[in-house]
Amino acid sequence: MLSKKFKLPIGEFPRQGLGTTNGSFLTIKTLPNDLDFSRFGIIISNRYDKRAVYRNKLRRKLFSFISQSLNGIKPGYDIL
Repeated sequence: MLSKKFKLPIGEFPRQGLGTTNGSFLTIKTLPNDLDFSRFGIIISNRYDKRAVYRNKLRRKLFSFISQSLNGIKPGYDIL
């Protein structure tokens, strides 16, 4: 489980001045921060599934993957 310190409050994430990478299933937005670690936020659309249970299950799996891969991720970014 990813600790709260690494989770990004999505409401604070600006809409302008972002680095964006698009894929067929995933869009990643990055913004530099002034911290010694990176923070992560995940937004899953209703198009994936209308039921919140399945969207939350996917969100937990993605946060689990991020926590296992934390050593290989460059620090100092907000990643959405």
